[in-house]
Amino acid sequence: MIENGLQKIINRFLETLCTTDAEGRFLTISTAAAHLWGYTPHELLGMSYCEVMYADDKEVGEQKLAEIKSQTQTITFTNRCIHKNGWLIYIIWSGFWDNDEQRFYLTVKEAEQQRPEEFAPYQKELNTLFSPERNNKQPDTNTKSAERKAEYHHLKLLESVITNTTDAVIITEAEPIDDVGPRILYVNAAFTHMTGYTREDVLGKTPRILQGPKTDRRELDRMRHALETWQPCEITVINYKKTGEEFWIHMAVNPVADENGWYTHWVSIERDVTQQKNEELRKRLLVEISQLFNRNETLIPTLQTVLEHLAAFAGFNLAEAWLISSDQKQINLIATYSKDEAARKFYKESENIKSFPFGNGLPGTVWKNHKVELWGQLHSKDDFIRKTAAEISGTTAVMGIPLTHNEKVLGVLVFGTCQPAAQLTYFEELFKELEFFLGTELRRKLIEDELNHIFNSTPGIICLSSFDGYFKRMSPAACRLLEYSEEELLAQPFLHFIHPDDYHKTTHEVAHLQQGQTTFHFENRFITKTGKVKWLAWTATKSAEEDLMFGIAKDITEQKNLQLLLDTASELAKIGSWELDLIHHSIYWSKVVRDIHETGKDFIPDFINGLHFYREDVRETVLKIIRECIKNRTPFDFEMPIITAKGNERWIRTIGQGEYKDEKCVRLYGSFQDIHLRKMAELELQQAYAEKNSILESIQDGFLTVNKEWAVTYWNRKAETILGTNREGIIGQKLWDTNKVFITPELYAHLHKAADTGAASSFETYFPELENWFEISIYPSETGLSAYFKDISNRKKAEEEFRQSNERFQKVTAATQDAIWDWDIENDSLYWGEGFKTLFGYSIESSDPTLHSWRDRIHPEDLEEITQALANLFADPSINKCQQEYRYRKATGEYAFVIDRYAIIRNKDGKPIRMIGAMTDITYRKEAEEALKRLNETLNVRAKELALSNAELEQFAYVASHDLQEPLRMVTGFLTQLDKKYGDSLDAKAKQYIAFAVDGAKRMRQIILDLLDFSRVGKTVNTIEDVSIKALTDEVCQLQSTLIEESKAVFHCHHLPTIRTYRAPLFQVFQNLIGNALKYRKEGIPPEIVIQATENPAEWLFSIRDNGIGIREEYFEKIFVIFQRLHNKEKYSGTGIGLSIVKKIIENLGGRIWLESEPDRGSTFYFTIPK
Repeated sequence: MIENGLQKIINRFLETLCTTDAEGRFLTISTAAAHLWGYTPHELLGMSYCEVMYADDKEVGEQKLAEIKSQTQTITFTNRCIHKNGWLIYIIWSGFWDNDEQRFYLTVKEAEQQRPEEFAPYQKELNTLFSPERNNKQPDTNTKSAERKAEYHHLKLLESVITNTTDAVIITEAEPIDDVGPRILYVNAAFTHMTGYTREDVLGKTPRILQGPKTDRRELDRMRHALETWQPCEITVINYKKTGEEFWIHMAVNPVADENGWYTHWVSIERDVTQQKNEELRKRLLVEISQLFNRNETLIPTLQTVLEHLAAFAGFNLAEAWLISSDQKQINLIATYSKDEAARKFYKESENIKSFPFGNGLPGTVWKNHKVELWGQLHSKDDFIRKTAAEISGTTAVMGIPLTHNEKVLGVLVFGTCQPAAQLTYFEELFKELEFFLGTELRRKLIEDELNHIFNSTPGIICLSSFDGYFKRMSPAACRLLEYSEEELLAQPFLHFIHPDDYHKTTHEVAHLQQGQTTFHFENRFITKTGKVKWLAWTATKSAEEDLMFGIAKDITEQKNLQLLLDTASELAKIGSWELDLIHHSIYWSKVVRDIHETGKDFIPDFINGLHFYREDVRETVLKIIRECIKNRTPFDFEMPIITAKGNERWIRTIGQGEYKDEKCVRLYGSFQDIHLRKMAELELQQAYAEKNSILESIQDGFLTVNKEWAVTYWNRKAETILGTNREGIIGQKLWDTNKVFITPELYAHLHKAADTGAASSFETYFPELENWFEISIYPSETGLSAYFKDISNRKKAEEEFRQSNERFQKVTAATQDAIWDWDIENDSLYWGEGFKTLFGYSIESSDPTLHSWRDRIHPEDLEEITQALANLFADPSINKCQQEYRYRKATGEYAFVIDRYAIIRNKDGKPIRMIGAMTDITYRKEAEEALKRLNETLNVRAKELALSNAELEQFAYVASHDLQEPLRMVTGFLTQLDKKYGDSLDAKAKQYIAFAVDGAKRMRQIILDLLDFSRVGKTVNTIEDVSIKALTDEVCQLQSTLIEESKAVFHCHHLPTIRTYRAPLFQVFQNLIGNALKYRKEGIPPEIVIQATENPAEWLFSIRDNGIGIREEYFEKIFVIFQRLHNKEKYSGTGIGLSIVKKIIENLGGRIWLESEPDRGSTFYFTIPK
């Protein structure tokens, strides 16, 4: 125990503790040696302590060992040693020599080490372990006084160290280590300074008074496990001062044992590490918050995450962020975090408070004072405007922290707790550093959000490029326009995306930018991912801070295309312009307009002659349109025919509108276009369409056409009928969008294949939604596709029915054991099924069945009859099915009896066209019929013999019941008379013989009666009736009442039903079984008989259980055999025929009887009666 205690303590001690033999070789050594010399204890064991010494100090070291050995007190000396890694270290040695154990006890430490007081509480235990008295060894009388003096001084030194050290020292009892914990016996002054608790406050109490809600339970469990196993332990946890303030503490706990090795105390050295821990937490917190602000999220989600993180870090119930408005007039709530229900109550109660003016409330006050504000006792704090919410939610203290950037408050963080204000005090200094750090991060996030909003929401292109020819960042609008992702745009030089014709001017413009010139308007073309050309107008400048270009661009593709279109139209469209001046009553025609009218240069148009160029039938319409425009400001666009100056009819299109001044139309102007060729083509096309439509509307197939874009261009009436879609709702629409029922994956594939290959396609397909089959033909054309479709559901249904019919026929042919045949009369072909091979042995594959081969195999005696029947069948149209029996020759030459069943199919005229039949081999049936016939003849003979035998038995029964009993009565009577008349003259032996004779005669008579009963079983003349089993058993008990009273028998009847059967036989069954139960009872024990019934689906199950003498299992069958007895007649009377009668009755009633029994444990007889 002492050695174990020593080893535990020295391994926890910072100094190296060791023992050596007389030559200085290490015997034991603590783990601190690894830190001191670099060697593990295992490496040092067996080495001489001089081996680790500096070479020049080895001689002195050996001298010191000799000096220690010669003294009785501890000696201290200093020398130099060599670390395993080769450097020189200065060592202080202290030790003494144990003469009894012949070993040195040494402590070793570095000369500059300055922390012996940290583990001073161990010193007393070490002194005890190192002292000569440790194994109950008493010192010499001459040295006792000196040792006591040395011990006294040593203890005074230890007391001074413990008292004056800055680390708290706690000494407790060793036990208990349960939920209560050991009691505190001693604390030093440093403990009071650290915790605020005086010695009187804590003595007799458990150290757990220092723990609280934030004390790490996992660390406490680890320490508890160490204490339970008497192991030293070090942990770092949060403890609580007397004021409730949190602080971090590092404690080292060690057990102390007495001289017997019993652990008596725990010594705990505790040091306040709050400052170091807070520094760690501060650094970690700043890193984590910085990471949260660097996430790719907007400001409010970021602040919500930061609030949640800070609240979780400090254990606050609520946290909120306030930002100062842009006009600097108020501070607004933008994000909150609620840890629990209390916080949610706080915000629900104060949900209408979303802002504060400057200097109002906690956020406004922090904004005004530019410093952290800590407010407690909120219920009495008038400046805390939300104190009602605080009271309802239980919030006791709040803290506000300004968020500052460049000495300007940007916002305020507010934290609240339901704990004492001391909880916030603990974090006050830590969170002060967040003021500037979070302010900087907030400012950066605000700017980042603003820029991202502009960058992401602007409809124009914004980009950042470098002069190395690559984009560095592109706005979403640019990606959408150019059809590339930002990653794709950044991965290639920007010239890769520019139209080749614009390479040179773009490069030239970039060079200007690099020289510091600003581009205000520069146009070039970009190629999109799909090959489209986009015109962009750029404004760009060089970044002053970096060697980058910042540019914005506008998509001017539409304007460019419109300009190009206008230029082209002017050249090709032959569109002229006109103008009608209503003030001066003049008309202007452009050259193109004059050419269309076929007038010369000298022709001067006016309103009247211009109107007369229109064909006479449309002039009034044109005049009306012009008047409507002048009066109601209605623009016009019409197509009308004119007659030119040369008499030619020509179709023109006129577009016009008015110009108004002071609510009066002063001018009409517009365009004038020759559309004669187009109009003629339209008219011809309309006529062709009319002819085509007439044809397509008359066909009985559905017909549709689609153009290259899959828009429906034609849909005939039959298509409307078949598909249920009106043409008005589908013309011009995508085929896929308007009739999804019609478009199946198969049709979709065929349509695209025809469009891609230009090849016609024809196929059949099923439309599940319509539940119809269609035959579809697709024909490609230059403009798209045409498709014909016909409903073929009836045909497919007939084909399917025919296929299923054939399939069923094939399966029946394969599955049945009959020989199936099918005779096509019109084509004179005969089909044989597998049955012809199975039944008759004919090969289906090698033989070619014909009507003649079938006839040849019919037995000659049956052929004429079969042939005549077939002729009658053909001649009589009313006969459609028939069957015949005949003999048919097998492949082996043997004849089989068959029954041939067949049906005949006739045409509408009643002429047979097909016969289908099945031949069944009935040879075994025929043989069975012959055998059954012979058996019936034999049975008839046996029945007559049995009837004669039964008559003889009945005669015997009569004789037995009458003739055989008469002699027995005479024998019994005369013997009785002999006994009465000559009894006085007979000796006892003679009287015994007479008794034997009389008894034998009586038993003979009983046997005859029993035989008579046995022979009568099954010959009852009774009728079936409803029999109450309860009444039946009561009647039996009444007959047995004398025996029941004598034996004191007890009956239990359960669930006895009323059944429909023969009463007399069943009465005899119960009488015999109950009688046996009473007869075969145990001596001196009253019989206990249980009768019960159970109803089964087809029968009644009865049981009669007794507590009698029982029966061995080997006699279970024997007892039902007639005249079989298990006991002599002297002990139990009877003839041995009763159970035979019972068994015969039960079996005649259609039931069964059996038993379960064990000797001396009674018997249970079971029997069933069918319902």
